[in-house]
Order: sequence, then structure tokens, then C-alpha cells
Amino acid sequence: MLATVLFINYVDRGAVPTAAPLIQQDLHLTNEQLGRVFSAFFWVYALIQIPVGWLAERYGAHRVLAAGLIIWASAIGLTGATSSFAMLIALRMMLGLGESAGFPCVSKLLAAVVPIEDLEFLEKLEDEIDVIAAREALRDPRSIPWEVIKKKLKL
Repeated sequence: MLATVLFINYVDRGAVPTAAPLIQQDLHLTNEQLGRVFSAFFWVYALIQIPVGWLAERYGAHRVLAAGLIIWASAIGLTGATSSFAMLIALRMMLGLGESAGFPCVSKLLAAVVPIEDLEFLEKLEDEIDVIAAREALRDPRSIPWEVIKKKLKL
């Protein structure tokens, strides 16, 4: 379940860039505005991860992750209904806020239930899957080369 959260985390942040030409045409955005839309997500996502990690420690990773998923799903759902540049920026920032819960919370949850000697293996597995999934998922989610992942991890 946690791996699915992180996988979707990668895939859905690419939805707006993939649809960028259509969004740019529908909302009459300049190239500069489109660049601002793209960067709005990443600035919030990067700056909020540490505070979200603190919240996960303080209030429980499961609660913070659940809140993040609600924010994230709401942002994705509302993006299709946007009618202005400002609204699109706000929704991309909201998406960054929601998705910022993914890695800190998943790491905290894994650390709580997995024996310490197995954490290194899981972190290595997560890193390999993230790199391959990020590259492949945007092209075709069905094309993730699980055999390559198993081989790299010597499974």
C-alpha cells in the first residue's frame, strides 16, 4: 500500500506537464505563466517536507499521510475544473503540500514496523523502484520493468 502511494505520487505530479499544451491553450497562458505553474508545485513540495516530517513525528505518520492524501486528491480533482491562472497556481501549490507528506510519512511508518536490520534493504528497494518508476511511469505505467528491478536488487 505504501509503495502504491509513492508510485502515484510520481505519476500524478506529471499530469499537468503532460497536458501542458492543452492547458496553455484553454487558459491562454504564456510560456512564463506555464513555467510558474510547473514550479509552484516543486517550491511548496521541497520547502514543506521537513515541517511535514516534524508533524508526522508529533501527531503520527498515519494521520499526517491521510491528511496529505486528502489534500492531494482534492487538488488533483479540482485541477480539471480550474478556469484561471491563479487557481491553477493555487491547486499546484496545494498538490505540493499534499504530496509532501509521502516520503516523510512512509519512511516513518516503515521504520516503526520493520526490524532495523531490514530497513537498509527496504530503502534500497524503494530507491530503485522510485528511479525506475519515475522514468517509466510517465511513458506507460504498464511498462515498469519489474524483472530489471529484481535483478538490480538481487532478488
